[in-house]
Amino acid sequence: MSHMKDICIYSPLKSNEIEDVGTDIETEIEKGINNWMNKSADSLKFSSLLEALGTAGFSFAKDEAFKTLQEGFISVVFGNESTQSKNYPVRTDIPFYSKTDDIAILEVNWTQLPDPFPLARFGNLPECVHVLGYPYSRGYEQIFDPSCPLIAKETLASSSSAAVQGCKEAFPDMDVNTIESTYKSIFSKSGKVWLHCSKSTTHGASGSPGIILSDHEEPKVYLMLQEGVPGFIYDNQFRNRMENLSFPNKFVFESGISMSKVYTLLSKPDLLHLRNEIFHLTQ
Repeated sequence: MSHMKDICIYSPLKSNEIEDVGTDIETEIEKGINNWMNKSADSLKFSSLLEALGTAGFSFAKDEAFKTLQEGFISVVFGNESTQSKNYPVRTDIPFYSKTDDIAILEVNWTQLPDPFPLARFGNLPECVHVLGYPYSRGYEQIFDPSCPLIAKETLASSSSAAVQGCKEAFPDMDVNTIESTYKSIFSKSGKVWLHCSKSTTHGASGSPGIILSDHEEPKVYLMLQEGVPGFIYDNQFRNRMENLSFPNKFVFESGISMSKVYTLLSKPDLLHLRNEIFHLTQ
C-alpha cells in the first residue's frame, strides 16, 4: 500500500536512438505514462504499459524498465534493513489501486513470508489502536506507539475547531486562511478514520498498521495510517520552531483507511478472489 503519483521512466539514449525518436523522448514517455495513470482502473498493469512502450518504438525504455524491476530496485523488505533481512521484488502488475482512497495492493515474488496479522473486517470504532512503524521513515528503529486514541465522528468537528485555535496561537504569523483550510480538508476526505499518535510516529509513519487487541482474540490490523493534518508543521521552516513549541498532539490528526473499507473496496465481483486471499477467506 503506497502512493503512486509521479512515475517516470528515464533511460540512457544512444546517439542513433536520439536521431530516430527525437530529443523529446523523455517528454513523450512521461506523457504516455500520465495518460495511462489517469485511466479509471482498479489495477495498474505496468507490463501492459511497458509492452506499449516497446510497440511504440521505445524498446530501449521498456528494456531498461524491466531490467530495473528484475534487479529488485522496487522491493519490499521485512524486518530491519540493517539485519540480514530478505528483499522481495514487487511484481510488475499491481492487482489493485485506488487513487481516490490512496491505497495500492502490491504483490511480491516470494517463497516464504513472515506470518501476517489478521485483518479486522468488521467491528465498531475502537477507542484506540497500537501503531507499529518506523519514525521519519527510518528503517532501523521500529516504534510501538501504544493506545493512540481514535476520534469519533461526533467529536471530530469540535476537535478540529480546537486545533484551529491552538494552531493560530502557536503560529501567530501564519496566514489564518491557510490554517483553517488545512483543517477543513479533514471533512472532505470520506471513508477515513482519524486518530492522534504520539510525536514518535506522527511523521514518516504512513503505511504503518494500527492494531487492536482484546482479551479473547489475537491482535488484528484495524487500519493503515496514510497522512497527517496539518502537514505544514513538518516543513523545514517549522521544524526548528516545533522543537521549541509545546504543540499538543491533540492538534495533530492522523488519518487512516480501515480494513473494513478495504474489504468493501475488494468486494466487487471481479476482485473477490483478491479479497478472499488477503483476508484469508475460503469462499
